[in-house]
Amino acid sequence: MSDEQRDQVSGEQEALVRALVGAAPPPPTFDADRVTTAAASLVGKRAREVADSWPQLARCLGPRLTERFLDWADSHPVPTGISNPWADGLAFQLAEVSSSELDTDAIMERQRGRAQAVVRRSGGPGTPAKVRRRRGPLLLVKRSRSRRAGRRRTIITLTVTPDHVRTWCIPRR
Repeated sequence: MSDEQRDQVSGEQEALVRALVGAAPPPPTFDADRVTTAAASLVGKRAREVADSWPQLARCLGPRLTERFLDWADSHPVPTGISNPWADGLAFQLAEVSSSELDTDAIMERQRGRAQAVVRRSGGPGTPAKVRRRRGPLLLVKRSRSRRAGRRRTIITLTVTPDHVRTWCIPRR
């Protein structure tokens, strides 16, 4: 296979992947009906994975979760860099689901999810680049272990502005 042929096949494969994730129309070299069917199947799989990753959300919304997620996913293809259903579900929740639709357990699940999105582990390399670039309030969760008797605790720091910082220390059992 020549370099020209490799480049052509690579371009066709790239166009096919974009079509399968909903970011582009089906390429002319492929059967449009089959590509559309496969893309719909992948979006359905994406919805099922979100439901599995966010069980309280799935319980609160019930069968409406799938239809609402599919509507949302039509205009939100899988973003580059987000390859897991947990992050996909968080983005869906923040954009489409109001707190009034959720019960206490689902709201707690959402809050834990938002906190985990910016977790910095103790002893790690520091705050990830994604967190440093983020605008608006910043929530960092640090898990640590004290020197005395191996006690563990969670330190939560909320930075609204450089002058407005709140910190909580929660002992873990």
